[in-house]
Amino acid sequence: MTRVHSLREAAQKQLQDAVTTAIEQLRAAIRAMAEAKIKREISEPTTPGDQQVHSFEVAIMDMPGVPRKELSRVPELHWLQPGRRYDSESAAKIKVNPNGSPYISHDDQTTIITSRRYFDRVAYSDWIGRSGVSVACIRARLPA
Repeated sequence: MTRVHSLREAAQKQLQDAVTTAIEQLRAAIRAMAEAKIKREISEPTTPGDQQVHSFEVAIMDMPGVPRKELSRVPELHWLQPGRRYDSESAAKIKVNPNGSPYISHDDQTTIITSRRYFDRVAYSDWIGRSGVSVACIRARLPA
């Protein structure tokens, strides 16, 4: 029971530290945005229209999305049944005869397996969609 309490206390401490760090970083980002916004507003009247800097709210809401990226590709060898590979549940039931030939039995029917093939197991990063200004306005139920 003391182990559970110590784990809980460690998790609470870790959470408090993470929240404190996040708040400090958010405050610094908000402060930097405010300073930049003031400088932008001061310089904007003298800046030509095509060189004006968008407000930081618009810049953040109009950030481009991040496409899904391939993180890893690992070849895996799988047994094949006609037209497709065996799923993991069926593959676990595959046995090998004394002569070395693989087979699977299901409902008193035995099937000799004749082939194997490599398939790639691919891991991807998450895709992050683009969040445009109009999307943010729709979410907030504001006119575009």
